[in-house]
Amino acid sequence: MGKCHQKNYSRYKIFFFWIFLFFFILCSIECLMRIGGFTFLSIQEMRNRKSIAQGGDLRILCVGESTTALGEEKSYPAQLETILNDYREGGEYKVVGTHRVLFKRVSVINKGIPGITTTQVIDRLEDQLNRYEPHIVVAMMGVNDREELRKYPTGFLKKTGRAIRSLRIYKLTELLLDFSSKIAKRIGGHFFSQVTAENINESDPPGPFINIEQMRHWEKEAELLVEKGEYEKAEDQLNLILKHEPGHIRAHTLLAWVLHIQGSGMTAVDEIDKALKGDPDISEYTDTYVKAAHMYAYWAKTLNSEWLKDEAEQVFSKTEAILTQLLSRYPDTHIVYQELANCYIFQHKYQQALAVYRHAVESGVENKNIWGGLGYVWYLLGDTAQSEKYYRKVKEWEDKYYNANTRANFLALYDMVASRGIHLVCVQYPLRDIGPLKRIFIDHTGITFVDNEKTFKEALIQMPYYYIFADTFAGDFGHCTGTGNHILAANVAQSILREYFHIDIPPFITSGNIEDR
Repeated sequence: MGKCHQKNYSRYKIFFFWIFLFFFILCSIECLMRIGGFTFLSIQEMRNRKSIAQGGDLRILCVGESTTALGEEKSYPAQLETILNDYREGGEYKVVGTHRVLFKRVSVINKGIPGITTTQVIDRLEDQLNRYEPHIVVAMMGVNDREELRKYPTGFLKKTGRAIRSLRIYKLTELLLDFSSKIAKRIGGHFFSQVTAENINESDPPGPFINIEQMRHWEKEAELLVEKGEYEKAEDQLNLILKHEPGHIRAHTLLAWVLHIQGSGMTAVDEIDKALKGDPDISEYTDTYVKAAHMYAYWAKTLNSEWLKDEAEQVFSKTEAILTQLLSRYPDTHIVYQELANCYIFQHKYQQALAVYRHAVESGVENKNIWGGLGYVWYLLGDTAQSEKYYRKVKEWEDKYYNANTRANFLALYDMVASRGIHLVCVQYPLRDIGPLKRIFIDHTGITFVDNEKTFKEALIQMPYYYIFADTFAGDFGHCTGTGNHILAANVAQSILREYFHIDIPPFITSGNIEDR
């Protein structure tokens, strides 16, 4: 018995020794990483100060989707550049203390791409950082992410989660997993491109009956060019596809989208007409029909002036027909309700828009976009109490849930820019609460947050919604007009001047020029 007891005791000793050794190694790695991180950041800060003192252009990179990309000279990045350059005192910016920033001018680079997700933003970011070497990155993104909802932890789980996420080892593990995922993606993409290239080389010269793999390769190339914002090249690629297959539905739709983004309204509508000419199967081409309806409604609104009213009514009729057909087939899809409500809103048929949203709720389709849409329609109808009721529902939802993809990609964005000593500015969308965005970075510091809720609500008191927003694509807000983008740019400029240059300034005049809408 004594020998057996002694043997078991020895086993326990060995077991606890290995447990102790494991945790000792983990703690040692954690300490070394914290010391290394502190040293790295200190050296980086010295280098940044030296770079700033040398002057030149202050480069600001704006990333996001259509809310960033659209508007050309009236987009918010373009107006941000104008505001910051107009504010300079004697050709330079000043920083509190002994440092003087001798930036000759501010250059704002707009890398927003319509329809892009946060994952696609992150995939492109490293190349953009290498190419432009910005001092500041401004990000407003997430509205296009598919919902992968998680409930915010509470109580003990919340405290434990924060403690674990603050560990350097946890962050290292996240980075390694992310790196391995990207490597796997690249290997898979390389393999796909190699196979496709072989098929193309072996195929017959272009003709009316083209190799199907080659056609798919061209489609993929065109989609990638659109995602990169290389619209002229995308047009050439899509026209190549249509030359060989004139009735190619997806090519017509994507070409219409490219033309729509570039502001060629009626040409985009013509392409959509060609895509739908053969009355394709709605179950196979649902995305085509939704895009078609969105573009029809947008350009009908643009046409809706006295001398183009007949054309506008025809396009609105097409839009309603498409969306009614979609709704009969997909009664639980919130985007269809949104687009149909927008179609009525553009025609000032607010009661019909209200009926659409009520139908959505009665059908059990309730999410923050539907509630935001209801809040907006009640606002248009002049019922402030009902409007606030639904906007509160949006806020309550955002306080409970977060999008797992959006959160992960914002944190990846932070890691990428922080490792290069670039200042990060995170912008919340107009009318939305800044709280959920700040909660993503609860364990991080050195970020400038731009709150657009109060300013836009105040602006809506002073002027109608359609002076500020061109549509209601997100439910509670839409794409900004020139005036809306001015308000947005002014808020971002004020935050940059305050947080980056430590200049306290009064709020900019944000009412904008009504003629710019």
